[in-house]
Amino acid sequence: MKVSYTDEDRKEKIESALNLRYNERKNWADIAVDIDLARSTLNEWRKSEEWKDADARWRRLLRDDARGDSSQMLPEAIETLYTLMHTDKSGYVRYMSACKIIDMNQVGQEIEERQVDQSKELQDFLLKEVKKRNNMFADITVQPGGLLPASIQEMNEQYKERKLREMDELEAEYRAITDPS
Repeated sequence: MKVSYTDEDRKEKIESALNLRYNERKNWADIAVDIDLARSTLNEWRKSEEWKDADARWRRLLRDDARGDSSQMLPEAIETLYTLMHTDKSGYVRYMSACKIIDMNQVGQEIEERQVDQSKELQDFLLKEVKKRNNMFADITVQPGGLLPASIQEMNEQYKERKLREMDELEAEYRAITDPS
């Protein structure tokens, strides 16, 4: 027999289910029993937008509570780090305390922002260079018979000569190492 619920009953059961899930850490089977709801109905409701909205609201409230709790502990935590930074015998502990204080004050973010700005400049520069090179090769056409244009043939010859010189230099270096005379 299928039971129908009014909007108010459904909202109330959804709130109760989420309360049991987040505050009492119960599993879905126990929650269904506690709120007198079939597990299949609970699973069906969990797929609804109404459930997802209520769940998001519960999660947001829990996050806000956690932030509130941690913000109350923050002054004591900073004081502990400050004390460790100045009194601990271990250089590592003093260093890590100082780093954590710097991180908490977001000094490192300013350095990262500068790096991001420089990264953007580098990307812009590289993009301009790529466009220049693309334009340089845009005017080159293949000669009849499939031959490469003279400018490309010239670049290939220069490359070949450079590689041959490098091989000769490496061979001379190898001989100097293996022939001690």
